[in-house]
Amino acid sequence: MGDMRTCFYITQQLFYHVQAKPQAADRDEWIKKLLDLLDEREQVLKSLKPPFTAEEKTLVQTIMKWNDVIQKALKGIQAEIKQSIHGIHNKKQNMRKYMNPYASLPMDGVFYDKRK
Repeated sequence: MGDMRTCFYITQQLFYHVQAKPQAADRDEWIKKLLDLLDEREQVLKSLKPPFTAEEKTLVQTIMKWNDVIQKALKGIQAEIKQSIHGIHNKKQNMRKYMNPYASLPMDGVFYDKRK
């Protein structure tokens, strides 16, 4: 019973943690806490062994409902992070083009003149 209750409390913390969207400045700390909670829950999940009591089964049902919400929130956060990375990449590329505008010109009009 102790392991199931521990898993329930960790999942509950994880559920509330993903509900609170991180600010851009606090994103690294938020992700670190998220990974710590996920690792901790993974360790507890490995130690769970059936058969489960009726109370444990109700806890499992609640955990499963929360897990669906957690998965959707994590996918949304992953999409935000990808968008941020893409935006940073575009900014770097635009800065390079601004600093050296002739570096990426196409060479379509170049020809070789055989005559001297």
